[in-house]
Amino acid sequence: MNYEINKISLDILDFTIASKNIINLTLDVIYENRMKSKTKFKITNYLGKGAIGQVYLIEKISDARNIIFFPENLYVLKISNDNCIDELLNEMTNISNKFKNSNIINASYPIAYGSFLNIKAVGVIYNFLGYYNLEKAKKIQSMIEINHSKSIIRQIILQMKQLGNNIHCDLKPANIVIDVDSNTNDIKATIIDYGLMKCYNDRNIISTNYITSPESLLTLTSQPISDIDMTKHDYFGLFVIVINLFVKNNYWDIISNYLTKIHNISSRFILKDEARVLFVYIWFKFNNTGKAHDIKNSKLRKLIYDIESRYSLLALKKFSNFDSFFNHHIVPNLDSYFDDMDQCYMLKSFLRSLIYFCPEDRPSLDILLEFPFLL
Repeated sequence: MNYEINKISLDILDFTIASKNIINLTLDVIYENRMKSKTKFKITNYLGKGAIGQVYLIEKISDARNIIFFPENLYVLKISNDNCIDELLNEMTNISNKFKNSNIINASYPIAYGSFLNIKAVGVIYNFLGYYNLEKAKKIQSMIEINHSKSIIRQIILQMKQLGNNIHCDLKPANIVIDVDSNTNDIKATIIDYGLMKCYNDRNIISTNYITSPESLLTLTSQPISDIDMTKHDYFGLFVIVINLFVKNNYWDIISNYLTKIHNISSRFILKDEARVLFVYIWFKFNNTGKAHDIKNSKLRKLIYDIESRYSLLALKKFSNFDSFFNHHIVPNLDSYFDDMDQCYMLKSFLRSLIYFCPEDRPSLDILLEFPFLL
């Protein structure tokens, strides 16, 4: 697959400084060649925003002569937020470099980038893969049937295998796009937003706080990381995705209520970066009798000792193990399909396998695909 990124200029026609809404405006994509060829698009929908950019759906109106950089009709345009030009360009470069060393296909890859002629911003154009991410699709629950959900999980695992020596680092419902074939009712799921992607041996591996793996906390320290197994870091994000596919609300609501209402932890604190330590400690409590000396991995055992020393109040709280958490907080929110106790047990076993505290205890991606729950 060709991972070269075309350099372009961008011009939003009829845009003025007072413009707040660019929907329905025309976008010229001008190629940096002698002929100054251009393709016209219409900005049709606002898809969402992230920390460094706003995301729009664009639809092709007309092609450039003799140049077909854009064979499809729909694409995604990400425009940098104020003062985030360098961040968006760095994200694009990071994605490009990592993709060249992987076997990722059909992914949300940057295919063109450039500065705007009339806005102090840069834009990056990506392939369009679907209208809904799993977070939005949750609000249209009728779109996703049980068989769809299991297919989505299998597709995500297969795409995780394609990452090679990379980890996504921000695998969560908002970063899974789905597209439903109106003729066959088949559903296609694609992982997007590779801006945080890292290699296994990178330092400073950071994710959204509630999907932080225990081993990733070790990469934020000064200790050597050559023997830290980061290959299964993304399993915690997959854990959240699986729960979200089958519960009536979502995992964030469940875990935040558990922490704030049952354990009286500040709702402001759980949103902070520092709360990564809290969520890692929750994984520890899910997996253990509550004693750090039970942890086989010496580095992770020391990590828990350090957390309990620094955050002594955490050690005093009676957090649930996973069986108790699942029975009291997940089961009441499950779809009626899981009234079948066999299905409920298989779901719990699958989820449990994803969050073993030590990475060496978590199964391989190939074994995950063979779990009875997905067959």
